[in-house]
Parts: sequence; C-alpha cells; structure tokens
Amino acid sequence: GLINSADGNALAIYQGGLKISNVSLSTPGAIVAKAGLYEISTPGSYTLPATGPVGETCWIANSSGGSVTINVVAPVANGTIRQFIRLPGGWQIVN
Repeated sequence: GLINSADGNALAIYQGGLKISNVSLSTPGAIVAKAGLYEISTPGSYTLPATGPVGETCWIANSSGGSVTINVVAPVANGTIRQFIRLPGGWQIVN
C-alpha cells in the first residue's frame, strides 16, 4: 500500500522487495547524478548534489580501500555504508 495511516507507515511492502537506484563513482569531486545509493571505489572527497527537495535521502557505500569524505565533513570508513538526508540547512548524516 502507499499510505497506511493505521500504523504510521507511508510505504508498506507486502511482498517482494524495494530496488534502490545506484551509481558507481570512481572520480572524486561533485556528484551530479541522482541516486539512492552511491558506490564509491576511489578514495577522496565527494560532494552530494546541491539541489533537491528537503527529505531526500541517499546512502554512500565506500569500497575504495581508503578514506572517503562527503561534503568535506562526513567521513565514510572503508567497507561501511552511511545514510544522508537533506534538511533545510543542507545534507546531514543520519548514521
């Protein structure tokens, strides 16, 4: 169902799964593509897209073997995935 106010779910998946769009990144710098998951294979500093709606979310997966930094201040350790959400002041780390 799309809306299920009885238990507070905005999206309920009863069968099957959810596919998240993903983009593989190998060049540090500005991320121009929109995706739900960014898979980073090269160490360096990356910047999430500057425009988008408040509430937009994405995950960053670092498989680079080195250090990855998102928006200058958010480290993503090798072998981990971190979630980001856009708030009125910009992107923030969720976890």
